[in-house]
Amino acid sequence: MKKICFLAIIVVVITAACNPKVQTETVDLNELNQTITQLADEYTNAWNAEDIDVLSELVSDEGLYCGSDPSEQLDKSSLLNMYSELFSDTIIDYSYVIDLRKIKLSADGNSALVMEHLTIDDWSPKIKMRQTYQFVKTNNDWKIDYISWSFIVKNDDIMKLNELMD
Repeated sequence: MKKICFLAIIVVVITAACNPKVQTETVDLNELNQTITQLADEYTNAWNAEDIDVLSELVSDEGLYCGSDPSEQLDKSSLLNMYSELFSDTIIDYSYVIDLRKIKLSADGNSALVMEHLTIDDWSPKIKMRQTYQFVKTNNDWKIDYISWSFIVKNDDIMKLNELMD
């Protein structure tokens, strides 16, 4: 019996000694927030400057991009085509002002959600838009792999809009 107990103790000690300790990398969330803010500003500035090249660099080849219309479910190619069409419009200026921006960082530091409320004066001065996008870090490079645009209406105004649509 003593031999079995002694053997069990040795097995436990050897097993515990052979398990490598997992080292977790600490993430500086303040630094990450600054990085994401800079990237979000770069995206906004590229949009307002109608710079397709910068926008193309910021979005992922494998991303999903959803426009404000239910039919707009885009890949990178169709997203850039939509951008080109919007930027070629000489009547409507699609540049925007950010009224609110919130950033939610992942605990592991490999992704971040950005949510913005926008005013696009020439297109929809009375109904704001919400733009939500996700940055994902791959190989020390940040790319937007998801964007969704939607109009946002105050709850008090929904019935009014419904009546207008009848």
